[in-house]
Amino acid sequence: MRTKSQSIRQFLSVRMAQGSISSTSLLITLFCDAVTRHGGEIWLGSLIQALAPLGVSERLVRTAVFRLVQDDWLISRKEGRRSYYGLSSTGFNQYQRAARRIYADGRAEWDGIWTLVIPSFIPEGKREPLRKSLLWLGFGLLTSGVYAMPSQDRKSLNELLNELGVHNSVVIMTARADPSASDDVLRHQVMERWSLAKLGEQYQSFLDCYQPVLHYLSGKNIPDPERAFMLRILLMHDYRRILLRDPELPIDMLPGDWAGFEAHNVTADIYKRIGASTASWFSSAMKNATSRLPAADTVFFKRYGGIPKR
Repeated sequence: MRTKSQSIRQFLSVRMAQGSISSTSLLITLFCDAVTRHGGEIWLGSLIQALAPLGVSERLVRTAVFRLVQDDWLISRKEGRRSYYGLSSTGFNQYQRAARRIYADGRAEWDGIWTLVIPSFIPEGKREPLRKSLLWLGFGLLTSGVYAMPSQDRKSLNELLNELGVHNSVVIMTARADPSASDDVLRHQVMERWSLAKLGEQYQSFLDCYQPVLHYLSGKNIPDPERAFMLRILLMHDYRRILLRDPELPIDMLPGDWAGFEAHNVTADIYKRIGASTASWFSSAMKNATSRLPAADTVFFKRYGGIPKR
């Protein structure tokens, strides 16, 4: 009979063996999901230790942090012979905007208002960062040169435009479709432009992978905290990479069997079951410049509507 830890270990081994996970992307998940909520800075040796159980070598970790510093995701500092890393201001701002979507406790009701962004006079060097960041916020390219999002909440949009210094280089509008003639056409346009069929397949693959994990944990099978932390990092890595391509459209524009809703529920349920124990393990096992990492902050325990402390 398998022990509890062996079952999770087998899952981790199979998932990593699939070979579809970038060590650089995995490291971003580690910083955004964990390091940010434990003081914000971590020793390089702890990063190497944290990812070693997932088969990420020291060389890959060192290469990944170097690239992330070059890309202005991370900042580094040395103290003696040791190097310490944290998110840069740019990386932290990206994390904050993504976190509002990733750790949300369900979706807000939609009032039928769309926000439209038309990048008119964007400098060439800022076009790709703006495009990518708009997609991460949930905007989609509705038609050539027009990005649309089914919400009028502009907090993250305003932060992004100010950060890139392009607030005066875009046109922003709000709009409501005329239901008498536009609903079917708009729904078809959205299905095509946002590639919803492909996105739905990705959500279903996610569920095929993680629903058995939730079932296992629901049977009172609690893995040891270190393996549970590895599970948490893989879970958030896989979920993040799908969600940030999802415009989170209103229910009326989605297929009736839309797997994105269940993917959110499965992610939240797993996270709540292992959150407290993994946070405790991470703070006790990892180091910053002074000692062990501090305990998880209050923001962590508010994720998904509330993480049980024990």
